[in-house]
Amino acid sequence: AVEACENRRKVLYQRAPRNIHRHVILSEIKEAVAALPSDVTTQSVMGFDPLPPLDTIYSYVRPERLSPVSHGNTIALFFRSLLPNYT
Repeated sequence: AVEACENRRKVLYQRAPRNIHRHVILSEIKEAVAALPSDVTTQSVMGFDPLPPLDTIYSYVRPERLSPVSHGNTIALFFRSLLPNYT
């Protein structure tokens, strides 16, 4: 029974999870960073979020800009400057 548990553990826990790798990078402990696998250390890392989750949801999407209003319609340009949603 003990061997079965050890074999199962070796299959399930082959490496540390991604969030642990992120924590190690943020800790900036040289010895810990040196112990990370090479596939983690060779990835490009963003300073504000190293190793973001693979299922990241981006909640902010920049709205599309409307086509510019013709130069002859000064009143529409004025209202658009006051009220961006004015059409």
